[in-house]
Amino acid sequence: MDTISLLAGLGFIAGFNEWTIERFLGQWDSPSLNKCLVYIAGAVGLAEAFLFKLNALPAVGIDIDTTFGYLVTGIVIGGGSSVIHQFFGQPSKTNGE
Repeated sequence: MDTISLLAGLGFIAGFNEWTIERFLGQWDSPSLNKCLVYIAGAVGLAEAFLFKLNALPAVGIDIDTTFGYLVTGIVIGGGSSVIHQFFGQPSKTNGE
């Protein structure tokens, strides 16, 4: 899988997870449930990473064990689309622009 397809897929999955969890579980005003949403999102992200065999570490230049890559990718997916953006960073500016 090429890097662009991987990043696009991760962004879609993370955004979908974020929307789904907030839509179905984030509508109740319960402080204890709100604390659990982070763990629920992380568990769903991990499950998807292992189910779809998603390893994003090679895209950032880290060639490591596949299982560890699934774990990291799942946590990043569980964090939502903003975490995907932070994990991969913004493109660096060139020529002093």
